[in-house]
Amino acid sequence: MSLSFKEQNDLAFASFLDRYFIDNFKKRPKDNRRGMEIIITADCNLECKYCYLQKRKEALYPQDIREPETILKNIGILFDWIIKNGLRLKIDLFSGEIFSGTLGLKVLWLIYDKYKNVPDDNRILRIMIPTNMSFLTDAEQTKKVVEILEKLKGLGITVSLSASIDGKHLEINRPYKKQEEDRNDEYYETLFQFLDDFNVGCHPMVSSMNIAHWKENYQWYIGMLDKYRKKSTLPLVPMMLEVRDDDWTDETIKEYLAFLDYVVNNEFARTGKDVKSFAHRVFVKPLIAYDNVSLIQRYGPNNGITCAIQKMLYVRAGDLAIVPCHRTMYDPFILGRFVVKNDEIVGVEGSNVALAYAIHSMKGELQPGCEDCAIEPLCTKGCLGSQFESTGDLFVPAESVCRLYKARTVFLLNKYLEMGILQEGFNILPEKSKETLARVCREVGINA
Repeated sequence: MSLSFKEQNDLAFASFLDRYFIDNFKKRPKDNRRGMEIIITADCNLECKYCYLQKRKEALYPQDIREPETILKNIGILFDWIIKNGLRLKIDLFSGEIFSGTLGLKVLWLIYDKYKNVPDDNRILRIMIPTNMSFLTDAEQTKKVVEILEKLKGLGITVSLSASIDGKHLEINRPYKKQEEDRNDEYYETLFQFLDDFNVGCHPMVSSMNIAHWKENYQWYIGMLDKYRKKSTLPLVPMMLEVRDDDWTDETIKEYLAFLDYVVNNEFARTGKDVKSFAHRVFVKPLIAYDNVSLIQRYGPNNGITCAIQKMLYVRAGDLAIVPCHRTMYDPFILGRFVVKNDEIVGVEGSNVALAYAIHSMKGELQPGCEDCAIEPLCTKGCLGSQFESTGDLFVPAESVCRLYKARTVFLLNKYLEMGILQEGFNILPEKSKETLARVCREVGINA
């Protein structure tokens, strides 16, 4: 008897999950580059001006599936399935702001209860949580956060926080929805002490909005990290990722390049103006996962998309939908869902299986608009969700983001030519990489 289209679609989606994720989780490699991100809720206590989740919350995570009790129940069902199937993986917990209320703490205590009697070799490897760190304005909430971090650590499950803070001079971009404690100098002293105590890195967003403030903000960051980086293994610089929204103008790109010039000069000076070591950072090994002064970008598992979309299995907790990522949770892009019966996951059903395979098999250099671009080998490239929001197509690049990264790449190549760093790059790179770099230089008109 032939299978119906739905049955074939469900089998194809189950095969996709097995091939790309579940089989990998069962093999349990300690250096596993793949994991699962559980998207808890879209609710947040901040109203950041550039935040897509605030602008498109209802479309990405509808109100009718943001009921806390349902979210907790579904997360419990999901972890029962993970434990039952012996999946040893890395977990990311994504949210609007996980610690702005009680839901995030309840999620962590739920995970603790699920694993407290599970053998060591069947536990998740770690939990990563981005947070705006506003819980530090409340001593009681801070105490509760530290308590559950320590309890999970006692089980051998490390919880790594990642501080989503733009910094003292960019507060204008990240207002509270309602009046709460000020993020004043005292708050930032407390914050950076916490970062050092708990080894928490920072990932501020470099938005086109108020970009002119970034020079002084960067210098403030460096001063605070130098002052408080005592016990931790934190990097010497924050991860300053550009917001890849289609709102960059000629003027804001010019301001960004002035900021980048300032960063390069300062970072080079901090190495003692050592050309060889700085060239190694630029062309071989960036200081952090996204290093503004580097011309080498890290790709996904198959040299594909430069963000984490190909590395993680993204699950929206409110309805157990499996989505491409937290910025592409729109209805047409839902890849499939976990099927639950009697509070137990019994299978999956496919929705947009073709998109699942398209995203996870995609090579970076073959993205539409990138194939013939001169700077492609050195480009960070766009965000699929942002591209959909600006062009109506996940795979069509946003025009102003392309202009931003072309300007960035050409600026850095010229800057490093002047500093002698580009020449040193040619000395230390392997032959194939030299050829690629030389080709980029020729195509953008740089005589290297």
